Order: sequence, then structure tokens, then C-alpha cells
Amino acid sequence: MITDGELTDGASNLDKACEDAKSQGVPIVAVGIGTPQGKPIPAGASFWGEAMYKKNSSGEIHISKLDEKTLQKVASLTGGVFIEGSDSDNLGSIDGALSGLQKTEMKGQGAVRREELAPPLGWMAAGTLLLSAFL
Repeated sequence: MITDGELTDGASNLDKACEDAKSQGVPIVAVGIGTPQGKPIPAGASFWGEAMYKKNSSGEIHISKLDEKTLQKVASLTGGVFIEGSDSDNLGSIDGALSGLQKTEMKGQGAVRREELAPPLGWMAAGTLLLSAFL
């Protein structure tokens, strides 16, 4: 889980979610992104190249702060680990942290079959256009 750890409005019950994860044998590797002091969240650039930032419901720029305590709590309650993601050396340790955790066999529901709808819709549109040319 890569996050700043801040709880947002409408967030679920953290303790219950951790209990559910632990009961199902799912340890959480919490990677904390950001700084405790906080920084604005980039949201791209304007037409003129000016940096844009995410805004809250009041229209003010949202400052995201790293909540290490919450992320450490999530990791410890689920049997996972917390990694501070602001340092590239720490990010390199994610692979080691994952390999050190107990593996759980996942049973999937099968593959999702996707069907491209653009070609048939394109043919129908072309046929309608051709038919309208004759009428």
C-alpha cells in the first residue's frame, strides 16, 4: 500500500480493516510517501505550463502530510512492515520486505474476458452513413 497515511473523509474503520486483513492472512506492506511537514499534491500543469495542485472542497490547495504512526500501526496490526518511501534506499528494500513475509495461496475467480466493441460499432456507423447517403 503506497500512501501518505492521512485518513480522509468517509474512510472506513481502520482497526476493523486491519483485523479483517490479519484474519485472512494478508500482511500489509505500508510504504509512506510524503513528509511530516506536508507538501501540496501535484495535479499536472496548466495550458501555460504553471504547476497545478489538488484542491480540497473549499477550493484551497490540499497539503498532504505523512502520517507515519498510522502506517506503522497498520503494518504491525497485520503482521506487515512499514517502509518510508521518501528515500530511494528504503524503496530498494521493498523487495526484501515482501520476500520476508509469509506467502499465501490466492484462489482466483478466473480470468476476465474482454471484448473489443469498437470494430462492430465502427462497421454499424459506416453502414448507417452509407445508408443515409442513398436515402
